[in-house]
Amino acid sequence: MTDLIEVIAMTIEEYRFSAYKPSAYPVWHKRKVPFNPSIRVPQGYSRRVKEIREMDSRMSGFILGEGDYMAFFNEALASSIHYSTKIEGNPLDHSEVKRLTRRSTAGQDLVEKDSAHLEVFNHLYAFLSVIRGGMAFPWSREMILNLHYLMFNGVIKDAGIYRKERSSIQTETGFETFIAAPPEHIDGEMSSLLEWLNHSAPAYDPIAAATVFFHEFESIHPFENGNGRIGRFLLRAYLQKYFSNAHLCKIEERILRDTELYYELLGWTDENRDYSVLIDFVSSAVLEGYREAEKYFAERDILGKGLDDTSLRIIFRARQKGGDFTVKEANNWVQGVGYGTVRRRLNELVEGGLLVARGNTRGRRYRFADPLQDVLSRFGETVEYGDLLMSR
Repeated sequence: MTDLIEVIAMTIEEYRFSAYKPSAYPVWHKRKVPFNPSIRVPQGYSRRVKEIREMDSRMSGFILGEGDYMAFFNEALASSIHYSTKIEGNPLDHSEVKRLTRRSTAGQDLVEKDSAHLEVFNHLYAFLSVIRGGMAFPWSREMILNLHYLMFNGVIKDAGIYRKERSSIQTETGFETFIAAPPEHIDGEMSSLLEWLNHSAPAYDPIAAATVFFHEFESIHPFENGNGRIGRFLLRAYLQKYFSNAHLCKIEERILRDTELYYELLGWTDENRDYSVLIDFVSSAVLEGYREAEKYFAERDILGKGLDDTSLRIIFRARQKGGDFTVKEANNWVQGVGYGTVRRRLNELVEGGLLVARGNTRGRRYRFADPLQDVLSRFGETVEYGDLLMSR
């Protein structure tokens, strides 16, 4: 029954956007310097964004065991990378991308050196960089070029260089469906787009602003190859700045489940200079992604699993503190409880994966178990990706 409901929902979603096709092909990119778009949002958009924000906030309050958290974290990353690279021809299946993701987040080195695995690895480390706080605003020309280089060096030629030739999107038979900005206009148009992003976009809701930026980036098509992949990544990076749990949502899987519709909506937006339908499409994907993630987190939230009051108070204070603490400190958090009881509760929380312990019995220290921070710490020790985004 659940599968049938999902199929019906997908059919309704496809029908909802089915009227938005370009009237004629090829669609030509329209030069916009300065970039000063007129943006209107679809009906019901405010309610949708309100629900997304509420789910983002609730998810930050859930506490999951390390196994449950990492299972979803790795699945979400693998889904985002697989669907974004698959549409551009990466031959690795979903299970292989997930295997590489699990190995990498566990701190294991890349073994396979072919371009397909390297592309996934580069995408993964770029995602981790954004989650860790890389790509701070303002965004610049140099940052975009460096990001392209880091994501595609060893994968495609001319990584990190704006294209110098005419570019178009074609069908398998060679029929042109879209013609991008001429190469002599790329630098000026990208500068104008980034100027808008850094100074005007913050006045709009982040999902709307990210969608408009994404569309214009794709329309300019600044690189010879990799435009779709880096454009979808930049959409993600922008959302992550405003929604702390965006990395846990399988947005690409939903945006790209009907590739023909995806390209038609991009073309229709170019032809009509109306972003509302694409904003509707992207915000629907974000909403679905958040609903799936929040459901998973709510069902596995440790705080709803019947922990005793002493354990709950320890967990709340440990999470609030962030760093190491001793049995004595924990005992002060739960006054009126015996020292031996506190020690037992601490050890039970360690066994349950909610606390991490180190040291011997007398000098033992505890801290809140945060799987994401552990992953990001290992990542930071091996690659200073955020610094690399700024210079090469």
